[in-house]
Amino acid sequence: FYFTSYETFIYDIAINSFYALYKSRNKYGFWYSATESNWLKSEYKICNEYFDTRFSVDAAIFLAFVYKRLNIKEALDLSSHIGNLLIDYIKEGRGIKTKNNGFLLYDYIVPENKSFKTHFSLNHILNEVYFLILLYDLTDNPSYKDASIKLINGIAYFGNSWINKANGDLYYCGKDTGKFERKDYTTLTYNDLIKVNKITKSVLEEEFEIIKNLGKSKELFLLKEGIIKVKKFTLDKDIKYVRTEKQK
Repeated sequence: FYFTSYETFIYDIAINSFYALYKSRNKYGFWYSATESNWLKSEYKICNEYFDTRFSVDAAIFLAFVYKRLNIKEALDLSSHIGNLLIDYIKEGRGIKTKNNGFLLYDYIVPENKSFKTHFSLNHILNEVYFLILLYDLTDNPSYKDASIKLINGIAYFGNSWINKANGDLYYCGKDTGKFERKDYTTLTYNDLIKVNKITKSVLEEEFEIIKNLGKSKELFLLKEGIIKVKKFTLDKDIKYVRTEKQK
């Protein structure tokens, strides 16, 4: 809208959002979650001073686009800092290391407590992969590419364990024990899979079977439920058993 209109509204929102993010960083250079989660408080005894890899990475993706669209170097610097934090947290072992040179970062990290453990969810990890490849595309820094591949390897290590065999949907998260649990978001993770598949093809010039397989399973589930109608991962022969809304 900003590039196709004379209106400045979108530009004003972008600049003010960038300024707010720049001013509201904590001493580690990211953004604490401002509200408490009853689930996280009861499950992991954390309140609101932690690194949420979804929310902070979402903010960093926005900053990357501010740089990409408006050429504000400070936005890229701040975005890159979040990418560097992800790399540091991988090096520090803030998650699960897999035997295929992979890694899965925990969703929530308390900087002061290196032994703190939570869970690793697919949507968080996919968002991290997308972000790191985006940074690699903007900076040509191979560390971001290497970290993204390490995260993809981590996803691949558990393969079909991400899939709920009862209905074909994906599980929300996994634990250190190897157990996968909780109902996944309706379409958030699906859209993350689409974004990752697109950016790996365009930037890395490579597709990853694990991304396509998980995308296909999630897609078939959503088609069966009548939630989506457009296919991104599946072929017609794959959906011969899927009922339409009218048939239901």
